Amino acid sequence: MTTLFDILFQLVFGPCTLFVGHPENGLLMAMSFAILLVVSILRSKEIMTLTHLLLLASAGLWVGYVWWEFHAQQQGWNIRVDILCIWPVLLLISMAAAWRGIRSVAFSKHQEPINDKGVGDPSPRTDSLD
Repeated sequence: MTTLFDILFQLVFGPCTLFVGHPENGLLMAMSFAILLVVSILRSKEIMTLTHLLLLASAGLWVGYVWWEFHAQQQGWNIRVDILCIWPVLLLISMAAAWRGIRSVAFSKHQEPINDKGVGDPSPRTDSLD
């Protein structure tokens, strides 16, 4: 019989199997967050402190995880109690960073195109209801 604990355990630690023993997958995650950070900064044209800090922290944590995973492989560690501590933190920060980063890219403010006089569209609006 599957308990609620078993379901929650699989939700939290199930994705971990993609990264334990495969540090190259962690590098892909780090690069993804770094690219999302750059795109978010370029699209928003300003620094959004919490969003960009989360993206930077997530990329850095993934790089740290990759380094730790390489170290664990070199030592031949098979039973990994450290994953119980590392993975929930990495997962939560990554989910928060992905959510904030994708939202910042998808909903960034677009500036109006600039005309030959260096300003936005100066034509008066004619769609008002009188």
